[in-house]
Amino acid sequence: MDAIALQLGLGPTRADFDNPGVLNAINPNPLTGFAHGPIPNNNEEWKPTAYTSAIAAGAKKIRYRGSRHHGYPPVPNAPVALNKENTGVCDVMVNGAQMCGLVFADQVALWRHLRNEHSGASKYMLFIY
Repeated sequence: MDAIALQLGLGPTRADFDNPGVLNAINPNPLTGFAHGPIPNNNEEWKPTAYTSAIAAGAKKIRYRGSRHHGYPPVPNAPVALNKENTGVCDVMVNGAQMCGLVFADQVALWRHLRNEHSGASKYMLFIY
């Protein structure tokens, strides 16, 4: 971006994004995982046993703290890695070809949503409170 435009308080221009470096960026990144959607959910119907047991017992609040120390339960298909720097929008695929699309004001709320609603999508869901 042009230094003068930054000094004048102008935001990024189309040229900052409409270029081969951005258009050909790898997603998912081999080191950091998915930075934006669409993010596949390889285990769409899967929920951890602690979650399903608590719901069946009528619990209103589910505590995952024990799961953090006893290991992540095995999932049927390999989950994907999510980049921890994200847009605040849930980009996980639902119903085949649609992204969830819920918007969150902070990281904690987004990761809680991912853990509760898309449990099998990412490797890191039970480790975030």
